[in-house]
Amino acid sequence: MIKSYGNGDDRLGLYCSNLFNPMKEIHQKVIAHCKANSLPPIWINEMDAKHLELFAVMATQSNTQSAKILEIGTLGGFSAICMGLVTHENTKIYSLELNPKTAKVARENIEAANLSHRIEVIQGNALQTLSELESEGPFELVFIDADKSSYLTYGQWAFKNLKIGGVLVADNTFAWGLVLQKNIDDPDKAIAAEGVKKLNEFVAKHRCFVSTLFPTGEGLTVAVKISA
Repeated sequence: MIKSYGNGDDRLGLYCSNLFNPMKEIHQKVIAHCKANSLPPIWINEMDAKHLELFAVMATQSNTQSAKILEIGTLGGFSAICMGLVTHENTKIYSLELNPKTAKVARENIEAANLSHRIEVIQGNALQTLSELESEGPFELVFIDADKSSYLTYGQWAFKNLKIGGVLVADNTFAWGLVLQKNIDDPDKAIAAEGVKKLNEFVAKHRCFVSTLFPTGEGLTVAVKISA
């Protein structure tokens, strides 16, 4: 028997949020600054941020000297700050952002969180920047939350540049429910959904990954690299 892969009772989400208390004062300030600068409210949701914190700690805990995390898609810096607050002092986080305005807001948020010495926002096209960052690897964790059409490319790069035992995390991997649809009228949404599906299939079928898709509100794909 196949049981439901999620639970539609909203009270369970509230139960988890109240129990694990994902939103501290600094998180609220970051979001407020994003809203004040008219950034779209598309940062990772609060419980997925909590999940990301957990994966970041798990991935970096064994390397207390020089752990490295790469984030593709900074927006206002919310997820980077979440990871920075829970990982040890020697963890370096590189965060890639295409938009110069949002990169500026992210840097302001990161400075307010006292994490400028550990989180570096690199503004530019991630597809170009990634090749320049290969020399900084291997990475303990790669978090993907950017343009969905490039998800497969980002995932392939992550596999090559993760250490053995490193973790790939990708957000929005239900593609807002569109992963189930075969005919999508909106061309942009169709391209985005196809990119997400390709990433999911890539990690699911790759012999060097142990992977799953957590049934969060947005869908969170997680894969651990077990061999080269």
